Amino acid sequence: MCSRLARWTFVVAACVSGIAHAAESAAEEPPKQSRWSIFWQAMRDAVAGAPDASALAERRRFEAAGITFEYPAPLHLTSDPDGDPNWTLTYGDFDLDVYAFAHESPNSADYLGALESVLGTERANVETPSDGEPVTWCGRRITPVRMRLTLFGDRHDFRGYDLPAPAGETRFLIFDDVLEHGKRSQIAEATFVAVAATLRCSAADPSS
Repeated sequence: MCSRLARWTFVVAACVSGIAHAAESAAEEPPKQSRWSIFWQAMRDAVAGAPDASALAERRRFEAAGITFEYPAPLHLTSDPDGDPNWTLTYGDFDLDVYAFAHESPNSADYLGALESVLGTERANVETPSDGEPVTWCGRRITPVRMRLTLFGDRHDFRGYDLPAPAGETRFLIFDDVLEHGKRSQIAEATFVAVAATLRCSAADPSS
């Protein structure tokens, strides 16, 4: 069994990396991703099964590129192996990707558009709903960019949130979950709740 990151992230990262360069990195870098580490972690998650409510209630703290939030402790935090400005928090079939670029593009729409251009075959049955529920994060009302597609038999639900950032830079989050009977997983919902309650954007442009 292999996670989605092993299947397509390295392809999409190549597309996105051609658009912009890295901004600042985390003060303490988490472990680097590799194809083997992704594979074996996915295997361990599959054997361990979904974390229970008490495990999801435990929190850890993410802090990098002026973005701070808490997340459920079972998630595994890694950084991109090629130095691209992203971090991934993952467990099983769920990912939360954090991006920080030192240029005005790409944003979450660019990222999901690049993903669609790579994977948007007829079999993928791509949907781009426009009715994402807005949130107020870091003092700004944000309407998520949404996309759903089928990959290797799994129906993925993507939600992208553009965060406040310094002038000329971009920050965004991508939530990626595999739907079961049309519903998001418990760990995806728990992560969203934790992020929504604790997200801070110290990198935001004071003039915005």
